[in-house]
Amino acid sequence: MAGRTRESDYVVVGAGSAGCVLAARLSEDEGCDVTLLEAGGSDRSPLIRIPFGLMWVMQSPRFDWRFVTTPQPRLADRALAFPRGKVLGGSSSINGMTAIRGQEQDFDLWAQMGARGWDHDSVLPYFKKLETFARGDASFHGKDGPIHLSDVSYRPPIADAWIAACAELGIPANDDFNGAAQDGAGYYQNNMRRGLRSSAATGYLEPNYGRKNLDVVKRAHATRILFASGRATGVEAVVDGAAQIFRARKEVILAAGAVQSPQLLMLSGVGPEGELRRHAIAPVHRLEGVGRNFHDHFDVPVIYRVRRGTALASQYTPLRAVLHALRYAATRKGPLATVTSPVGVFARSRPELATPDLQYHVALWGFIGHGAIKLPGDAVTAAVCPVRPTSRGTVTLSGTDPMAAPVIDPNYLATPEDRRTIIDAIRLTRRMGEARAFAPFCEAELYPGTGVQTDDEILDYVARYADTVYHPVGSCRMGDANDPASVVDPELRVVGLDGLRVIDASVMPCVVSGNTNLPVMMIAERGADLIKAARGRTTR
Repeated sequence: MAGRTRESDYVVVGAGSAGCVLAARLSEDEGCDVTLLEAGGSDRSPLIRIPFGLMWVMQSPRFDWRFVTTPQPRLADRALAFPRGKVLGGSSSINGMTAIRGQEQDFDLWAQMGARGWDHDSVLPYFKKLETFARGDASFHGKDGPIHLSDVSYRPPIADAWIAACAELGIPANDDFNGAAQDGAGYYQNNMRRGLRSSAATGYLEPNYGRKNLDVVKRAHATRILFASGRATGVEAVVDGAAQIFRARKEVILAAGAVQSPQLLMLSGVGPEGELRRHAIAPVHRLEGVGRNFHDHFDVPVIYRVRRGTALASQYTPLRAVLHALRYAATRKGPLATVTSPVGVFARSRPELATPDLQYHVALWGFIGHGAIKLPGDAVTAAVCPVRPTSRGTVTLSGTDPMAAPVIDPNYLATPEDRRTIIDAIRLTRRMGEARAFAPFCEAELYPGTGVQTDDEILDYVARYADTVYHPVGSCRMGDANDPASVVDPELRVVGLDGLRVIDASVMPCVVSGNTNLPVMMIAERGADLIKAARGRTTR
């Protein structure tokens, strides 16, 4: 039984990368009021704000939902940790801060798949609108957006050597992966401002907390969407242990991400008929695409032991750690201001491909399981990720308890194409590690190790060491409203219902060729304009 009731024009569920953008942009209009619901708490912890704190925030119950996948048949039946942000800013508050948009062709493909108006020329202005980047071609970059992008400041010789090793293989140097072309090797841009994380919360929410028409409700776990006569009218949520109803005069907007937006829809009676029947949920609207088309990027580490004193492990003796802390406090620079993987590479697993299908996050330390196991001594980890997976999985319900986690099945490596790509990727990575430019630093290949050579041996290694790259998408796919696989139309409205939109990573028809944080904020920027246009107002 719900208790207190609040009312506003818009109720946004989830204060993550999309929800923060939506709340800030919609509340620009003083003529409407916005309620933003977030199940987590404050993002003001130094562990979130300082880049090097990343290794402590993931898997922390204070900041992370701590989801786990189903056992993955092609990954040695391992159930993988599946981090998702449970805090203001969502996953933008706990991610690696790598700022990548994807390739032009990604968005043109969305349009071809029925998402009209989401081609690259249409979305580029929104990428520019959300960012502040001091350098770069003005044709591609913005100068006064809420999210600050910075170049990596810590560039030791071993990082330059990896970039030079790629050049030996014909992979060109690239100083702007978000510019004219994504191909190449270079340093990533990061969501960072003056050595501190620039998240959706710091960029979009913090400057606007004083708005009287914006109500940010923390520790509010949405449990059900309310409907009347085919229209969403509000959201039921548990706030600090007490049930409350949040009525929406105009629209309910789900921005809970690729895991929880489909979960909330199904708990509310919107989803595949079989799934609703299996849990005896009264159907409000049958929509077969909810929870389908779910997919994610994974990566696999190739790790080299390198000469002592050349990578990060040797930088963290007790004395050096103190010196780094003092340097960071004074200048906001140095290793503490460094993201885990400063070097990026976009390459082709096969030379005949038109665009890169592999992304590398090159870290200057040795780790397995994204830091769950840290290797002693100096090492370089080249984590390779196939960016266009063809395998598809599902998000389904574990039951009718809204506090329980859903069943998350990314179904990694289900297709022969994906298995072939990762085999080729491992072989290419080894060629980088064996290049002349890297030889002065490299002492030995630690993982997979020289004993792993055949396709079957490589796949066995992949099965034991592959992990998520935290880019789940697609479970509320955007497309033509007449396509039975579509959950939302190109206006991001849930097909067949009024007053309800989904605006987050779940609407991507297919994952972009890179990290998903910037594309999600772009989706929300454009989504906010679509909502404003529907009201007869727009800021563009």
